Amino acid sequence: MKTNKYICCNINGEAEKSVLGIREKYHPWYNKIPVEITAIGSSGIGPIDKDEPIDKVRKEIENAVSNISAFDFTFG
Repeated sequence: MKTNKYICCNINGEAEKSVLGIREKYHPWYNKIPVEITAIGSSGIGPIDKDEPIDKVRKEIENAVSNISAFDFTFG
């Protein structure tokens, strides 16, 4: 069985509570999965192959984000 890799960012605190509330209202079965944002491995580049060496993945990510400054954002 092939299992691909994804890099996700967990959402916590008030944003997580807000998302869980929306899920409960419209799609309660989604509350079985974590509240997260898939940063890499979704639409656009697709999943990271399960056999891809993690060191190569890390290097590619570091190269891709090296010129991006940190930023704040809010949900809502």
